Amino acid sequence: MNRLLYASADGRLRVHESLQATARSGWEIGVADRLTPLPEGATLVHLPGRIPLGRSAGGEIDPVDEAGAVAVAAVLPPDRVSNCSDFR
Repeated sequence: MNRLLYASADGRLRVHESLQATARSGWEIGVADRLTPLPEGATLVHLPGRIPLGRSAGGEIDPVDEAGAVAVAAVLPPDRVSNCSDFR
């Protein structure tokens, strides 16, 4: 299972013990089932004001139950974006 990565209130990255990673496209939130290793030069960034959401074992989308938790995202280096199959 791909577990949810998020930032704690003090900015440290955490791996949630039970929630599965999710992906967002527009307003749709789904299972992050097409993950690939981050390429060299990728950066993880905090998304202030965004609540980290994960998928429970029962299939529900749930927020992280930790005060001050912040969602994170990966930013790919410009030379790698054109190699992503989703953007062809």
